Amino acid sequence: MNIHEEVSFISTFSARLFYDKHAGGWETIQKYYPKVNWYLYHENSIEREQTINFDDIHIPDTYHIYDIFEETQLWDETPYESATHFLKESRFNECDSMSGQWEVDYWNRNSIYWFRKAPSILHASQLCETPLLIYLDADTCMTPKNSDSIDGCDLDSEYVEWAKKHDILSRHRNIHTETSHISFNLEKRGREFITEFFDQYVSGRVFEQERWDDCWTFDTLVEKLGVSNGPLSCNTGAPKDFEGIIDHHKGEFISVRQSQRGGF
Repeated sequence: MNIHEEVSFISTFSARLFYDKHAGGWETIQKYYPKVNWYLYHENSIEREQTINFDDIHIPDTYHIYDIFEETQLWDETPYESATHFLKESRFNECDSMSGQWEVDYWNRNSIYWFRKAPSILHASQLCETPLLIYLDADTCMTPKNSDSIDGCDLDSEYVEWAKKHDILSRHRNIHTETSHISFNLEKRGREFITEFFDQYVSGRVFEQERWDDCWTFDTLVEKLGVSNGPLSCNTGAPKDFEGIIDHHKGEFISVRQSQRGGF
């Protein structure tokens, strides 16, 4: 199987995460899956201290780079002019005043960072030419069987066949879905889910929920739409441990999010 004809990747990242040692996607996707298209969304236009200098980096032809805060056409049919306008005018403008010290406050304070994936995935889905669009957190590394990972797994025909049986695939957990690896089947209801995911934020419905973060919103929407949400782990029903396709290194940014402002 020519995997690049079946799947494309999408990720979002800030400058500090792009340059972090745990963010190995840039190297490992090129090393193991060089023909797969990867849609990358940065935020150079709003960065305060550091930006990504793409002029000093070799950018493979399969890497498609966008500043999500400059893709204003996504917002044409919304009450907002851009992602910047949305963050300023929506209840996300309350995030920086939250302490983040108790459970719900933690999730809501950090939700302003995790929101970035909603417009990014929507934009990528409009460009993607493969049946499957796979979202990967920026602080992940591809870990096929021939990598150094002891539990590596190949992104192969078995994954594609499993993904095509469902609308989406995700990392199921007891409390909530872990959204570092999500596969959207654009030939089924994956595209519908992506659109609704974005609309949950733009409409303000997400701010009516107890929690505003992407995991909570994802699970709420899965239940509301009744989509087929397949697992990625053998422990939760997958035929193979597809979670081993990546390693997810959260690193030091669990605490950085608590100490740095994410708004405007």
